[in-house]
Amino acid sequence: MPKMKDFTAYHNGEWKPWSDVKIDPLDLGFVLGDTVFETLRTFNGKPLIWKEHIERIYRSLKYTRMNCGLNPEEMYSMLVEGINKNKNLLKECGDFNIWLQISRGTSMDGPPTIFAQYKPVPFDTFTDWYRDGAHVVFAKTKSHSFQTIDPKIKHSSRMNFVLAQLETKDIDPNALTALTDLDGHVTEGTSFNIMTVKDGVIKTPTDSNILQGVSRDVVIRLAKNLGLEILEENIQPYDLVTADEVFLSRTTPGIVPVSKVDNVDIEGEIPGPITQKLLAAYGELVGFDLMDQAFSYENVEHEDLISTLNHRHKKK
Repeated sequence: MPKMKDFTAYHNGEWKPWSDVKIDPLDLGFVLGDTVFETLRTFNGKPLIWKEHIERIYRSLKYTRMNCGLNPEEMYSMLVEGINKNKNLLKECGDFNIWLQISRGTSMDGPPTIFAQYKPVPFDTFTDWYRDGAHVVFAKTKSHSFQTIDPKIKHSSRMNFVLAQLETKDIDPNALTALTDLDGHVTEGTSFNIMTVKDGVIKTPTDSNILQGVSRDVVIRLAKNLGLEILEENIQPYDLVTADEVFLSRTTPGIVPVSKVDNVDIEGEIPGPITQKLLAAYGELVGFDLMDQAFSYENVEHEDLISTLNHRHKKK
């Protein structure tokens, strides 16, 4: 697998080796966390579902009063150019994650710092989630309220996420971290949105106190196209623990099945039947089976694996 030093990155108008990128220590992104960002991925080397990510970062830029000096079309072209700059690494990586960061620069008046880095999709991380289901733990640390800093901004001021993740590690070192708001309603995870299934109905938190996830929007659209009922409403951790299925939406793996919430098992097959339908629909959207691609980097046939796991979970 390529090392980060092998990749070419974009930094303030220049393409250069990743290891040559130097961020000013007085940059407000470093000093104050004054940064907005997006995480994108390629699908078989193609820039799919990028329009939505770019629209979101420009909403964040507008709200935080930053002018990055590029219009959305120029930003898209720059990010696509990065695929071509790193094309020689694509076959070995399978696909790229792209992390786009824009800070205000070294003063409140700019000029901004723009940094886009390309790296391998970490398939080995979420094959475990596909295989056994992810574990989720709700932290005591709360989500930001829209009355303090609106969660719809994808920003880097994330100390609450860091503290929540530290709490999670004390409970289950391998678990993903979820949060609630001050009223106890489920909001989001530190890098994902949350969905439950009960009696065939999908529920997900409203977007008043969450990041408006791009993958969340994709799943909502896919569910409606499949004729599945999906509701946006307040839910509590109780609703996850007692659900028939729980899954997460996240840019890189698309959809992540959940097998345990706060150390309580989600009964039934993993992924559950509705999660499987949505994974299949997601695959049709991007042109290939996401699980097939991920497991191919472990040399595992996921059809046999899922069959074995379903049998194991049904015996619980």
